[in-house]
Amino acid sequence: MSLATCFRRILTIPTKYLPPQYRALQHGNGRSDRKSCDEFAAFAAQYGPISNFINIAGVGPNTTYTGAGLSSCRETYNTNCIGALNTVETFFPYMGDGSVMVQTASQASYHVIMDDNVWKIYKSCYEDGFLDRLCTLTEMYDEYEGNGQAYCYSKCFVLEQCKASAWRFAENGARIISVSPGTHWTCHVWDLDEDSREGNLSITPLQCYGRTSDLGCVYAFLCGETARYITGADILVDGGGITTYGQWRIK
Repeated sequence: MSLATCFRRILTIPTKYLPPQYRALQHGNGRSDRKSCDEFAAFAAQYGPISNFINIAGVGPNTTYTGAGLSSCRETYNTNCIGALNTVETFFPYMGDGSVMVQTASQASYHVIMDDNVWKIYKSCYEDGFLDRLCTLTEMYDEYEGNGQAYCYSKCFVLEQCKASAWRFAENGARIISVSPGTHWTCHVWDLDEDSREGNLSITPLQCYGRTSDLGCVYAFLCGETARYITGADILVDGGGITTYGQWRIK
């Protein structure tokens, strides 16, 4: 069975459109609530082994899944970090030989400077007060800049958590991978003004926004047998945007 989590809506794919051996479920909310994740994992497991789990839920730096405008730093950390942590902990027990979990990070993950304090906070993710410690990373910024920084830190945690979980998953014969989108045409950019949208393209070599199908193809590949030797890695799908921050450009 293949699973996906997303915000904004809950969709169930009618089983008549799936091959007999597959059932796919999509879950729309409550990812940062451990009880909700526990219930969803147990419910999904009733239908058989979980072969793939794709987590695309998250809060961006400009909008929230509620459409209520700019999210707070705490909401960003809670949704992106605690949510990712919960999905790993609740679904890992149901993932066995050949199973794949794909978490969604971001190109923004690469903007974080990993000093000792950041590592210390990330590694305390299983201790009480983790959310409060995350919030200290951005407490020196104003609301707008703080939200953008919180997004970077939160998505970096997702990426590093996947790396750190690779050995644990491998012991069950499973894999865990993160995917880092860049400038894709999603709800995270719909609300930006025209100058901001053009600014995104100015730092993207391919000079266009990515499509959701561009990501879908990568998710499908990573969940397939041809990607059997990929785990604990991050896959950038950003139109080359990460190269903007390099020190060398050949023309």
